[in-house]
Amino acid sequence: FPVKFNWWEKADLNLIEESCKQLRRSSISTGIYMVRTGCGNGELNWLDVKLILERYLDDEFIVVEKA
Repeated sequence: FPVKFNWWEKADLNLIEESCKQLRRSSISTGIYMVRTGCGNGELNWLDVKLILERYLDDEFIVVEKA
């Protein structure tokens, strides 16, 4: 699930959207757990990323937060 073009860059919302589309097209049929992608070292705001994830990913994708 790419979020950056280079490791030192800020995460890219357009790349996250493309990654969501590719993930939806895959043949995955069981639950997927993922972190708040692009929000740690990627420096993105979670609410911006969440809008994209909700647009493409259903309830089989579960976003977890660290305690």
